[in-house]
Amino acid sequence: LLEVSEKYRLDGAWIDGECWQTNPDYSAAALADWRKLALGMDAPRKPQDPHWDIWLEFNRQRFRNYVRHYLEVLHAKRPGFQIASNWLYTSFVPEKPELPVDFLSGDYLGNASLTRARLDARYLARSGKPWDLMAWGFQIANTQPAGHIHKPAVQLQQEAAVVLAQGGGFQIYYQPSRAGRIDDRHIDTMSEVAQFCRRRQNLSHKSESASDVAILFSRISLYRNANKLFGGWGKNIDPCTGLLDALIECHLSVDVMPDWAPLTHSTLVIPEWEEIGDQLARQIAENVRNGLKLFLTGSANARKFAPLFGWKLNGEPQTIPAWISGDKLFGITSGLWQDVEPAAGQVIASRYSSYDSSRDAHPAAISWSIGKGKVVLAPGPIGQSFELTHSPALREFVSKCMAALGPAQVEVADTKVPLEMVLRRKANQSILHFLNHSNKQVAANFPAVDYIATLPGQTLRLRLNQAPKKVLWAPAGVSIGFDWQSGYLSFNTPPIAIHEMAVIE
Repeated sequence: LLEVSEKYRLDGAWIDGECWQTNPDYSAAALADWRKLALGMDAPRKPQDPHWDIWLEFNRQRFRNYVRHYLEVLHAKRPGFQIASNWLYTSFVPEKPELPVDFLSGDYLGNASLTRARLDARYLARSGKPWDLMAWGFQIANTQPAGHIHKPAVQLQQEAAVVLAQGGGFQIYYQPSRAGRIDDRHIDTMSEVAQFCRRRQNLSHKSESASDVAILFSRISLYRNANKLFGGWGKNIDPCTGLLDALIECHLSVDVMPDWAPLTHSTLVIPEWEEIGDQLARQIAENVRNGLKLFLTGSANARKFAPLFGWKLNGEPQTIPAWISGDKLFGITSGLWQDVEPAAGQVIASRYSSYDSSRDAHPAAISWSIGKGKVVLAPGPIGQSFELTHSPALREFVSKCMAALGPAQVEVADTKVPLEMVLRRKANQSILHFLNHSNKQVAANFPAVDYIATLPGQTLRLRLNQAPKKVLWAPAGVSIGFDWQSGYLSFNTPPIAIHEMAVIE
């Protein structure tokens, strides 16, 4: 790398195949170092062996040492040379950034790319480092058996908007032909996407969050339970991905909070992680007593917080059939549920053993006022179920749980419109992003989308501390009429194409 950087005067490198391809090292050198650390004990070979967790962390540290080595050598020899290690300090390696990488990046692929980008863009936005995400410009053979299916420009613009709205950069990966050629069609597609991004750059790039809701991403749970060094984590993060999708589909502006980051939001959502750690749980419980609003899902969280909040648990968690009633439909949430006594709490939704609400009702969500704060507990697989089904009834259930904690920061009149809203701040401006997710790609046999219907204008209101001077619709630059009363800004948007912004000054 030193040789090619000096010979060709490269200004940076994006190192692929790093954390996500790293496995425990049983080489002679690694085992010799382990025996020194472990006082001569053999290295464990499987999760059931003693010291397995220590062995995994030993290997993680060897990976960190390896990355630090080449970073320090390249930076010493080539000052200003910028390096990213693919997926380092993202959801794949959910650690506080400490190695001297110059920027963070990762490439995402497969079906339902918007869901993937939603999580990783929000995680990276909390990293404190420059970052981007790389979309693949095509669906590949492991998700589309026919082979590579290239994405039209509007599909890539829809993906780019998710990243831009979180303040990041966006790039596209194509494979050249065997002759090394990038076809003009792909260059023209990239040009369309680039123009789309550049029109939004001044308002979006390096913005800061203004959201009051965050969902917890737990390094502790993944490192203790996934039996891997680093991600991708597969189904281990499905509860978090699913619950994040549900919150976004409820039109909440929501961040992802790594468990190493400070608690700065007024509302925290904890999906059904297996183990968030005792210290963090105690800190969250204290924050609730001081005013934090908390939404918990999963049996493990019910048991983790029961001694902290005084809940009474009925027996052990059980894997059972479970249905939750929505406004007009049922949503299936079968899986591991913990029965909890409501006691002084209020039951805000029930679950049933079948799609029959006339019998066998059990609490599916309970709310309590605790100190100055409030807690809503849904002690079952809500995030995991939504990841599997994206059921309208489950979305309504999540909306009801969040509403029990208090009014939303942003409220839109049409509760079913496929719209993602993101509230950010830049240069003394509040910027409300509107992302049109109609006709988004979700299935392997529908890999390419070349038409995204424009959404009709929306009526909404936004909680603000002071009356705005003006509201502009960007990137068009058109003024919007508005009303401001009792701390709320109300206005009607123009039609929403793929990514529009209300700029509030």
